[in-house]
Amino acid sequence: NAPWTNRNSWRSPPGLHNSTEFMSFPKLKSIVDETLRTKLDLPHLELTGLFGKIDGSSSVGAPHDHITEVTGIYYVDVGDSSEDNGALLWFPPDYTRMKKQADGKKVKTVRTVPQNGMLLIWPGPLFHQMPAYTSDRPRMSVVLFISDPTSKKGPKSRNPPPKIDTTKGNSSRRREDSGSGGSG
Repeated sequence: NAPWTNRNSWRSPPGLHNSTEFMSFPKLKSIVDETLRTKLDLPHLELTGLFGKIDGSSSVGAPHDHITEVTGIYYVDVGDSSEDNGALLWFPPDYTRMKKQADGKKVKTVRTVPQNGMLLIWPGPLFHQMPAYTSDRPRMSVVLFISDPTSKKGPKSRNPPPKIDTTKGNSSRRREDSGSGGSG
């Protein structure tokens, strides 16, 4: 399990983009790298990590960020994801500072409900969380890390901040939401 996954989530090793057994992943790497170079004018970045992830019943992830420049997730099969089951929470860019100053007050978040075929891309340092996925139907995704391969940064996550209560206000597909800013 990834260090930020609390329970019941499987993930492959992070090197699928170099796989000689599953050639679709190296092909995906070449497409992503070419897109970064030619369409986005970001020739210094490339896909540096790629892993498969399967969330089972009672999967829970703590808030975390990544030390890569860009992170993404592609949802192959979202299982029974909904607003109240496996939605992805996004925290404000200054979440770490806000968390220290919140002292029990609420921190606003944005919620995204995964859909089959959805690709989400975001800056690696942006804190995010999957509070809980409770269905017996597995949810399958592919996580990707994009960074400067000459940098010392790798496809890892930083230690998460203290846990927050995200059980309140789970009602829209993508909206502002509130999680407790108190320490846990």
